[in-house]
Amino acid sequence: MPGSIGTAPTEDGVVAFTASSAKSGIFARNESKDPPPPGSVGGSGVFGLTVAPASGVFGACNHPEQGVGVQGNGPEAGVSGFSERGAGIRAHSNHGNATESFAHDSNASALLAINDSKAPVPEGSLGGNGVFGVTDVPGGTGVWGACNAPSGRGVFGTGPEVGVAAFTEGGVGVQAHSNHGDAVQAFAHDSARNGLLGHNSATAAAPANGAPAGNGVFGFTEVPNGSGVVGSVSATNRDGAGVCGIGPVAGRFIGDAVVTKNLFVQNVNILQRLIELEQKITAASQVQQQISQLTGKLNTLQDQVNTAVSNLTNRISAVEFQVAGLQTTAHTHSG
Repeated sequence: MPGSIGTAPTEDGVVAFTASSAKSGIFARNESKDPPPPGSVGGSGVFGLTVAPASGVFGACNHPEQGVGVQGNGPEAGVSGFSERGAGIRAHSNHGNATESFAHDSNASALLAINDSKAPVPEGSLGGNGVFGVTDVPGGTGVWGACNAPSGRGVFGTGPEVGVAAFTEGGVGVQAHSNHGDAVQAFAHDSARNGLLGHNSATAAAPANGAPAGNGVFGFTEVPNGSGVVGSVSATNRDGAGVCGIGPVAGRFIGDAVVTKNLFVQNVNILQRLIELEQKITAASQVQQQISQLTGKLNTLQDQVNTAVSNLTNRISAVEFQVAGLQTTAHTHSG
């Protein structure tokens, strides 16, 4: 077997090589079937140790296109790493993925990360995570998930307080897009909770004469016959409301309001009341018309009476004149 054992402190301890692709430069085998003693590093086929700030075991593949530096196979884990304070496993790549993991079982995960500490996260710390992702690439994503199957989810989160949480200092906390589906869907299964809760905790007034801001929920659409916000209840829900407003001003409309059915104010059907008022106005108009007609008739009658009185007065005056003449004639004859 080609190779040598170093004889000086400055030489390689062991040098071994082979020219066969079917063989190994070094092959070491431990045939014991017993588990290693507790706390022991024994039981290994190869054990490497260094006190230099370097690697206990270093593997390299100098083939220009294929191969791996270190390959591990085992019933529990192919490669296992441990560190008291540092990273258990660290990977770097100048032009490829730093880490790639593949699973071939639908009951397993390509990457499983568990933090089994029971201590709370220190205040202001980003620790305590099962997975933490960060990127300095402009337009990149700290953690990105995708599902290429016909059904499934790109990212799924579960937790006792929040399934998925998001934060940004000046951007959008959560942004969702869909080409042919709902951009966001939220479902609650408790009658004491909400399908979607929007809360703006700022106490300063919204900027005047600007874009709508300061709202708990804001809806906007460019669909010609769509609505910015739509509220709906099932047809069998007789006590629910499609939209409910609570506040000193429960509702404000900037523009026309269209109501296709009844409108109630303090349990009064405004539409029915308007219909009743219209009927009363119509009846009052009819009465007014009748009064106008009666007034016209009264005026005509008054004219007739006035004419009759005038004629009678004229006749009386003529009779009085005739009587006066007769009296004068009679007085003359008697004298």
